[in-house]
Amino acid sequence: VISESTTPSESQNLCQLCSKNNLLLAPTPVYCSSCDLRIKQNVKYYRSTDEDTKTQQCICMRCFKGSRGSSVITRAGSVSKTILNMAVNDEEVEDSWVQCDTCQQWQHRICGLYNNETDLEGKAEYVCPKCCLKEIENGTRISLPKTVMGAKDLPRTNLSDHIEQRLFTRMKQEREETAKFLGKALEE
Repeated sequence: VISESTTPSESQNLCQLCSKNNLLLAPTPVYCSSCDLRIKQNVKYYRSTDEDTKTQQCICMRCFKGSRGSSVITRAGSVSKTILNMAVNDEEVEDSWVQCDTCQQWQHRICGLYNNETDLEGKAEYVCPKCCLKEIENGTRISLPKTVMGAKDLPRTNLSDHIEQRLFTRMKQEREETAKFLGKALEE
């Protein structure tokens, strides 16, 4: 069961997987319709929406101020400055929730590895990772065959090495902070 607007009740308002309430996702990038450059986060820009076609024109401040006359030239033609409204690129997108059909617990869609594309009607059974592991352990679910490649089998690149190193550094930092907060040694 997936829910875009419904969130778990107050007593269950934490994701059982990440233990957080709200999980903000990276916003969709906004690009200038005139120069095709990305409009940076928390920066002002101009936009208009065509009600007939539901298309949106976004114009960065540089293109808006640099265009002489009453319109701005875009890839799709031109757009009148009078229909452009100032906006700020500060949209925050909160992840939706999904409920496990087995344990009835709620998780963020991304934490539970829920794929919207495989369940367009919202009627497919969803079993969370914790319940999948329990089912594999008690024999009611078959794990993937050993021939299926895992993450260790993927080719290494400079980017993957960088991401992995940053992740290890952050995990070590988090362990140190937790140990300090609990007043325990790092090895405990």
